[in-house]
Amino acid sequence: MKNWLLTSIIGFTSINFPLFQTTVLAQNNDINTLLKDTIYYLPDGEAITLSGGRYETENKVFVLSERVAIADINNDQFQDFFVILTELQQGIELNNYIAVLLGNNDQQLDNVDTLFIDNEIDMENLTWTEQILTVEFMANSPDRQKKLQYHFDLDSETLIPLTLETEKKPGDIFIREPDIIKPDFNNNEENPSIRIQL
Repeated sequence: MKNWLLTSIIGFTSINFPLFQTTVLAQNNDINTLLKDTIYYLPDGEAITLSGGRYETENKVFVLSERVAIADINNDQFQDFFVILTELQQGIELNNYIAVLLGNNDQQLDNVDTLFIDNEIDMENLTWTEQILTVEFMANSPDRQKKLQYHFDLDSETLIPLTLETEKKPGDIFIREPDIIKPDFNNNEENPSIRIQL
C-alpha cells in the first residue's frame, strides 16, 4: 500500500511537474502524509525516523511542519521536497531545520541535506522558484521577519545559503537589509545558521 501511494504521489513515470514548482501544502495533504513516515538526518548526522510526522526521545520531540515545497530539483522527472523539521524540548521550540528529500525510481525518498535555520519561528512561506529556495518566517526572538534564500548544488547534493534578509525597525520605520552569507564549508559552530554538510 505504501509503495503504491509513493508511486502514485511522487509519480515515478516520465511526467513533468510544472505546476508543483512553488507549491505550499496544507497539513493533511497526501504528499505530507507520505513525508511523515520518512528517515531524516540532522546536521550532525543523527538519523531520526518520523512516524505520523513525529519522532520522540526521552527529552526531545521532532515534528514535521505543514509547510512543504515541491519541485523536480535535479530534472529527473521525479518529485523532490523541501520540508521544515522542528525540534522541541518540554514543549519549548529549540531548533528548526530545512531538509531536502529527493525522489527516485527506487520508490524511496532520500534526505540528502539538512540545515539549521533558526529557533522559535512561525513559518510563513516555503517556495522553490528559478532554482532558488526561499524560506520566509517570523522570528520570535527577536520579533522580526526574515527571508533566507538557498541554492541547491546538484553535484554535492548540498544546500548553499545565498542571502539572509532581515526586517529591522529603527523607530517606526521598517528597513530591509539584505546580507550576503558566505558559506562555511568547515561547519563552523560559531554560526550555526550556515552549517553545510558535504
